[in-house]
Amino acid sequence: MSKQNKSETTPSRIALCVKLANCNHMAGVLLYRIVLWKQYAHAKIPNVSGEWIANDREWWMREAQLSSDQYDRTILKLETWNLIERRQWWFGRRNILFVRATKVASDY
Repeated sequence: MSKQNKSETTPSRIALCVKLANCNHMAGVLLYRIVLWKQYAHAKIPNVSGEWIANDREWWMREAQLSSDQYDRTILKLETWNLIERRQWWFGRRNILFVRATKVASDY
C-alpha cells in the first residue's frame, strides 16, 4: 500500500474548469455549468452536427449567478478562448441561445 503525500489532492471539476478558463472564476463557473448540463440537454440545430444546450441568457445568468454585464463578458471570453460554441436558433417559437463545450473543454 503506497502512501500519498498529504498535500497532493485531486482537483474538482469546477477547479479544473477555472484553470482551463485562464484562472477566471466567473468563466470557470459558467464553463462548469455548461459542461455539467451537457449530459442532460440534447437539443439539435438543423444542418449542424452535434448536440447543444438550449436556454436563454437569463437562465444561464441564474445558473452561474452572474449579473447581465458579467455574463456578457464571460460568455465572450469563453468563446474567444475556444472553450465553447454558441449560436442563436429557434426553439419552441423563440429565438434562443444554443451553447456547447468545445472538444478542448470536454476532453479536459
